[in-house]
Amino acid sequence: MTKKIKNKPPARVRYEKTHPVRSFRTTKEIDSRLEAAKKKDGKSIADIVKIGLGMLEVKIKKKEEIRQEGSAEGFEEGYEAARVQYEVTYHCAHCRKPISITTEVEKEAAGKYMMEHRWCHKKCPERRG
Repeated sequence: MTKKIKNKPPARVRYEKTHPVRSFRTTKEIDSRLEAAKKKDGKSIADIVKIGLGMLEVKIKKKEEIRQEGSAEGFEEGYEAARVQYEVTYHCAHCRKPISITTEVEKEAAGKYMMEHRWCHKKCPERRG
């Protein structure tokens, strides 16, 4: 019996001329690193080779962008921690939900209340009369 020769379509012949197959052997270590890079970044081995040759840009965050993101996160966390620790609230007389003291009118009313009820520092001697 003779082998039947397959005719390739012209488009396939042109494609194979412009996209030659390259194969190579690797060590187990390199192979496992290639597989890890494929899974982590979702890239093909061809893309990893292009990156290595400098033909494909890798999106790397710039140092300033990373610093700004970290600074913003730290600010938000610090602000929230300080708000929880230092925010002064009172309960609504109608619905009993907390209200933050933020306006000047509220601050003056709270200060007046504290003066009328003789609030003072812990270190100050009591002056009750």
